[in-house]
Amino acid sequence: MKDYINLAQLKRRGWTIKLIADFKPEHDSEADNPINPAWAPQKLYDLDKIKAIEATPEFQGRKKWANWFQGHMKELARQRKEARST
Repeated sequence: MKDYINLAQLKRRGWTIKLIADFKPEHDSEADNPINPAWAPQKLYDLDKIKAIEATPEFQGRKKWANWFQGHMKELARQRKEARST
């Protein structure tokens, strides 16, 4: 049986919305939404395909930059909030 992950798990692996858009992994299956089955089904991604994308140097470089950028923007937001409170 294949292992699948959902979008939330993909994000926990360090994927950003931009990385998902740029590398365009096609979902391999769908499942009922665990919160409310009446909502749109959740997309599931084959874990082996995701690992193959993650192993490429292009992905690794882009992920490193995306993680740096997110950290940088969070730090700027923290500094702005701190400046407003003083």
